[in-house]
Amino acid sequence: MATEIKLPRLGQGMESGTIVKWLKAEGEQVAKGDPLYELDTDKVTQEVEAEAAGVLLKIAISSGEVEVGRTIGMIGAEGEEVSIAEPAAAAKPEEKSEEKPAPSNGSGPAASAAPVAEGGRVKASPLARRMARERGIDLTGIGGTGPDGRIVAEDVEGAEAVRPAAAAPRSGEVEVIELTSTRKTIARRLTEAWQAPVFQLTTSVDMTRLLELRERLVARLREGEAKPTVGDLLTKVCAVALRRHPAVNAHFVGDAIHRFPWAHVG
Repeated sequence: MATEIKLPRLGQGMESGTIVKWLKAEGEQVAKGDPLYELDTDKVTQEVEAEAAGVLLKIAISSGEVEVGRTIGMIGAEGEEVSIAEPAAAAKPEEKSEEKPAPSNGSGPAASAAPVAEGGRVKASPLARRMARERGIDLTGIGGTGPDGRIVAEDVEGAEAVRPAAAAPRSGEVEVIELTSTRKTIARRLTEAWQAPVFQLTTSVDMTRLLELRERLVARLREGEAKPTVGDLLTKVCAVALRRHPAVNAHFVGDAIHRFPWAHVG
């Protein structure tokens, strides 16, 4: 009999997670304990292992945010017929409220206000809250498309797409670029890679033009002035390259990329 693959609760208070990618394909053999898919939650990104052995018969949800406990796939015997029931839709109210919906103030794709839970807290998944916090989006102006009108990650992304574009950074300001969950995972893992032993790469470069430039600069000097070295010229070249390629002149800070308008080679 086929085994359902359900989204696990990896921590207290976890309501949903985002499937980044599957590590096995439909029809592929799976052993118990094999890494099955990559899951991003509010606190961690990790590989989720298979709890049963067999063939991955069906992937019901290939990527995106999913609530805890929902069936996302099936493992069973080769050729076994399986079906996954769709989650029941929330019941529609019989009568419409006479109250007018709160304006979206341009921050979300829906005109209705976000659903509010007991205590006045907006209903939203942990991932949606984190995304809204990082992108400066007000959840109260977003209509949720999740269960019971709960705001999910896709709603926040839609709200960001329709709000006015941010002004270009002024000269001298650090440009902060927010990352998607996938790019955050990539950035974290690349940063962690620095803990491993590094290696050196040696290559040959034609320095003819640079040496000719140094000789011309030396010829212009007055007596007693310091002569520019090859290292001085390489430093200048590095600084110019960093200004021309801002994607390289950047740091990974927290969950965002900081691009710098200056080039501090030192």
